[in-house]
Amino acid sequence: MSEPRLVGVSAADLDAWLPRIAGHLARIAASTHGAYWAADLVAEIRSRDLQLWTVQNRDDLLAVFLTRIVQYPRLSALQMVGCVGRDWRGWAHLLADVERFAIGKGCRRAEPIAPRKWRHLFRDYRETHVVFEKDL
Repeated sequence: MSEPRLVGVSAADLDAWLPRIAGHLARIAASTHGAYWAADLVAEIRSRDLQLWTVQNRDDLLAVFLTRIVQYPRLSALQMVGCVGRDWRGWAHLLADVERFAIGKGCRRAEPIAPRKWRHLFRDYRETHVVFEKDL
């Protein structure tokens, strides 16, 4: 059995990937509770405001997730803003590769924005905030 691998998908390669990932992007958009539609995510990937990542095991697509680099006044951070997939235990270790990408981009912090049920994926992170939402 082969090992899962992380693939960063460039904005230039997005069109070739869309047939495989459109459903995943729709699920990520649905998880934003109306903040994004899938087309919005595609537009932000194209403009390079979001980075697109896939996890594959040979031709099997295990996960799709999105990151963004946020510039605060005193530091840059990589936010992990959306993820859908399966078999987390088999590929969670690949998040270290995303962290290395962030360091290469000058980020000093990683900020996963995820449901609490994913807490186990981020064991070496500390929980600093809870996000509350209310439709107005």
